[in-house]
Amino acid sequence: MTTLNFTFSDALQEIGISKEKAQAMAELLGKEINQNIDSRYTIHSRMLATQGDIEKLRADMANAKVEIIKWNLGAIFAAVTLAVAIIKIFN
Repeated sequence: MTTLNFTFSDALQEIGISKEKAQAMAELLGKEINQNIDSRYTIHSRMLATQGDIEKLRADMANAKVEIIKWNLGAIFAAVTLAVAIIKIFN
């Protein structure tokens, strides 16, 4: 039994509950607390990022930056080409 169980069991015994019932109640409480902690950990662990997650995000961001630069340069080249063509047409 853990310290919490002993303390809770002792407190129950002090108010007149038998040792067996007090220990059973303390163990039940301990199991309930552990299940609650486990379920909260499971929920929170899905929200936490690992170092691998962060590295993957950095790589994805770098790839996105390269793609944005490529598309912007392509758009600038197309705009300049269109402007030159329009100038040649009207001259």
